[in-house]
Amino acid sequence: MPTNTIPALKLLLQLLRIPGPSGHEKEILGFIGKYLRSLRLPGLVLRYDNSHRRIGTGETGNLIANLPGTLNAPRRFLCAHADVVDMVAGCVPVVRGKFIAPEGKTALGADDRAGIAAILHALTRIAKEKLPHPPLSVAFTVQEEKGLRGARFINYGFLKEPVMGFNFDGDHMDLCIGAPFAFRFRVEFQGIASHAGDAPEKGVSAALLFASAANDLQRRGLWGALRDRAGRQVGTANIGVVKGGEATNIVMPRITVAGEARSHSKKYLQGLTRTYEKSFSWAARSIRNSAGQTGRADYSCEWVYPGFRLSKDAACVRIAARQLALQGHHAKMLVEFGGLDANFFNHHRIPTVTLGCGAENAHSTDERIIIPEFLKVCEAALGICTGKE
Repeated sequence: MPTNTIPALKLLLQLLRIPGPSGHEKEILGFIGKYLRSLRLPGLVLRYDNSHRRIGTGETGNLIANLPGTLNAPRRFLCAHADVVDMVAGCVPVVRGKFIAPEGKTALGADDRAGIAAILHALTRIAKEKLPHPPLSVAFTVQEEKGLRGARFINYGFLKEPVMGFNFDGDHMDLCIGAPFAFRFRVEFQGIASHAGDAPEKGVSAALLFASAANDLQRRGLWGALRDRAGRQVGTANIGVVKGGEATNIVMPRITVAGEARSHSKKYLQGLTRTYEKSFSWAARSIRNSAGQTGRADYSCEWVYPGFRLSKDAACVRIAARQLALQGHHAKMLVEFGGLDANFFNHHRIPTVTLGCGAENAHSTDERIIIPEFLKVCEAALGICTGKE
């Protein structure tokens, strides 16, 4: 292991021990801010935006750092998200051979502590070795795991108009050049309450209305992996929240369901949301009580994030691929169904590629970091920050 990468590993282990679930990033961002100030980088400016106020919840906004360049070159932007999923709580990271893994039955938080560590390592080397570099903007975003909220509401004026971006997030050392559009939907099935023992026939069960809708979606292939007539996957859909019921002796009068759908085609999703609304409405009218009455479905949806697709020849993609190649890794160019902060940066015309950080099995108790891969990403981040092709 090269001696100049050992501090990166120590820093990563330290970051993995700091909590920071979505909406509670104050401690981790405080640590990052203190660390950056300790580097004494000439001209460094740190500031928080008010994204948490625009989101409507959370302890703090995004932390943004700006650094003037020592090279006459266009500004570059780097990003990693500061939050982790809830199942990271109580994590104790341990080194096991070439891996970092959680000691107990928790997730690790490699997503995205590894991305933070890679960026901080690059800035540390710049400070200690006084390396030349272009102007740099860096963002550590909040609430990424709750729908890319920090990136959606970031103060783009604070970023000082970078010409390209590099988002450090994800699993293995590959490059994500495309991610989907996504919408979130909510439907409230309104049934008719009745005593389940004395007069069940007078009721309309909201649970049965939902079951009818779910069966219809499953039968038509509109749930799970969504495929076209040729069998190609065109999207994903999921119902993840179901709430309803008061007592076992009451015919359920109301049930609320929430879900999401994703696709690389916005037009496809626009058609899908109309199909969902019709399916839910049909299901609500499919069951009648003894008086011929039916329930109803109140449906609403919202766009969660925009999709994007970068050319393999885009400058940010070419530079990231080159830096990984210098570390002996030929990166795959991936188009995925997961959302990334890069969705919003690309939407705001900052061409942004996402680099995996040498991790695997995110959001699970099997999550781990592959140390040799992580250290290569750290060196790639340094190459990106110093403006080398």
